[in-house]
Amino acid sequence: MTYYYGTVSKGRLNTCRPDLHRLFMKAIKYRDVAILCGHREEPAQNAAYEAGRSALRWPEGPHNKLPSRAVDAGPWPLDWNDRDALMEFSGFILGLAAAMDIKVRSGAFWKKPWDPLHFEIVE
Repeated sequence: MTYYYGTVSKGRLNTCRPDLHRLFMKAIKYRDVAILCGHREEPAQNAAYEAGRSALRWPEGPHNKLPSRAVDAGPWPLDWNDRDALMEFSGFILGLAAAMDIKVRSGAFWKKPWDPLHFEIVE
């Protein structure tokens, strides 16, 4: 099966650092992936903070740089209630990143907020 990014996912991925772009262009070769967020502007970042989906206010988050040092991505179709699938996807991305020598971490291993579809560059 051939997978590809739609226009919205491509646009979001294009706001990310080249290493994240390479990683997720490789990931789409193996499975269907949705890019949920790349760069995040101030209103969206502060809304995520207020909703408890981010621990950081603008401009402290890795999504707030341009190009973005973080991307939120998940398996398509996305089921937020399928914790096992979210963790498996996170492991898939971390394994692919290691194979490509791209240093990333996942919010899957954070206690608060638990964010298994968040991937950020480790500097």
